[in-house]
Amino acid sequence: MKQTALHVAAQYGKIGIIALLLQKSAEKEARDKTNQTPLHLATWYGHKEAVELLIQHGACVSARRNENWTPLHYAARNGHKEVAESLILAGANLHAVNDDNRMPIHIAASKGNTHLVELLLSKGASQDAVDERNQT
Repeated sequence: MKQTALHVAAQYGKIGIIALLLQKSAEKEARDKTNQTPLHLATWYGHKEAVELLIQHGACVSARRNENWTPLHYAARNGHKEVAESLILAGANLHAVNDDNRMPIHIAASKGNTHLVELLLSKGASQDAVDERNQT
């Protein structure tokens, strides 16, 4: 499936449009061609307000796209600490693994996002988890 209007609004952080679309019953779990939800896109681009609005309307914080990436993996990869905090507060799984058996903490560490590693550890992420390459 191609992107919906909600995907595009989330990608660009257009809060008013997101709110309008959700009010008109837009499908908050719609999937694009790579299986991303609007929440994945808002997270990827670091749009905290969009992330929180989608969560308030019931968007699944554990949704998985191709390769089993969750929104928290995206926040960890791109260094979006405030977005990660919102996802964690909403119940995102700190220990979700992608197809490479990598958790968000592995992704944050591989990208040098120290502030995300610190956040994830403070919220209970395992510092000893091993990925597919036997790396912690």
